[in-house]
Amino acid sequence: MSLIGRPRFGPAGVVLVCAAVACVGDFFTGPATPPIVAAPPPVFPQVDVNPAGATLGAVGATVTLSTTFLDSAGNPVSGVRVTWRTLNSAIATVGVNGRVTAVASGQAAIAGTADTLTGYALLTVAVAQANPFATWQAVPSPVPDELRAVWALDASDVYAAGKAGRVLHQTGSGWSSLALGVKENLNAVWGGSDTSVFIVGDGGRLLRLNGTAWSASKVGSTTLRAVWGASPADVFLAGDGGRVWRLDGPSWTLLATGATKNLAGVWGTSASDVYVVGDGGTVLHFDGAVWTKLASGTTKNLRAVWGVSPSDVFVAGDGGTLLHFDGTGWSAMTSPVPDGINALWGTAHSEVYATTSTGKILHFNGTAWTIAATFGGNLKGIWGAYNALAYAVGGGGKIVRGAP
Repeated sequence: MSLIGRPRFGPAGVVLVCAAVACVGDFFTGPATPPIVAAPPPVFPQVDVNPAGATLGAVGATVTLSTTFLDSAGNPVSGVRVTWRTLNSAIATVGVNGRVTAVASGQAAIAGTADTLTGYALLTVAVAQANPFATWQAVPSPVPDELRAVWALDASDVYAAGKAGRVLHQTGSGWSSLALGVKENLNAVWGGSDTSVFIVGDGGRLLRLNGTAWSASKVGSTTLRAVWGASPADVFLAGDGGRVWRLDGPSWTLLATGATKNLAGVWGTSASDVYVVGDGGTVLHFDGAVWTKLASGTTKNLRAVWGVSPSDVFVAGDGGTLLHFDGTGWSAMTSPVPDGINALWGTAHSEVYATTSTGKILHFNGTAWTIAATFGGNLKGIWGAYNALAYAVGGGGKIVRGAP
């Protein structure tokens, strides 16, 4: 009999994802959605990977993962052989014994497969570059439409998305436009590997690269503004009306967040440590089972969240708002601009970048935020590859490239 596993929420709320097959705005006014649930009941057999998330602060630093194989009754089974692989070798590698080694800053899902079942852990590497991105210049863009988001697996695998269904891909030899057959505005892009990329947009639009082919579908009917995942099989979408969707095995589940404001950013260190931000100073935290609304200390609309560990998280938004979480509480950071801040990305606590509504790129060196470059217009998204290149995108199809 074939073994088929689905996500399970363990006693501590840790998400355990495994499958025998490939896993796959304003307030809501559309047709009925699926029931809102916090967590599905346990389904076995499955593979637990521990820890579910870890942060390494130096290139060459290591952490050893372990697995527990649970049979169809949920009982641990010993002596099961596990095969390990990394979904992003540019960030981290893994040995046959589950020993993970940091290669460069970023996040990489590590897969542990036992029999036909796979579980995942998420590794975050946080190491500042010897030389930050200091040289920024505009580069030719193949489209005139506003670009709203950018994400990079590495310097030769970069995606950008924007208005009217525009999707661009950079493979190291220039930007090309992908014809994916949708017209909705696209607001965010994230990927778990070179064969697993998610793009979300208005009207619940979801574009997904799963293997070598793209597919288009709808998740709900309200605008989706953010996407992030702990693995390609455990992905969170956030959008209007306080809605957060989660990939649950082959399907999407609408989670009970308790929020009603529009949500614009999502990021985490594992599926049991997820932050979502949005309008009115909304900051939500998910521990794998329960959503908690955190006191941000602001009523400004928050647009972006990014971090390096559960106790080192940055949030940005309107009016130059910059916040930092140190594991116990949020504090306001001194901003060099009054502009709306649209996006955050970095390599470590001492190297964080942001883009603003007036075309500025900001840089945080661990002590203070400064203006690194000014291009005018509205820069919407930013992402980069360690010790290589960074990209910011915005209005009029603008693409700005940064180099150390």
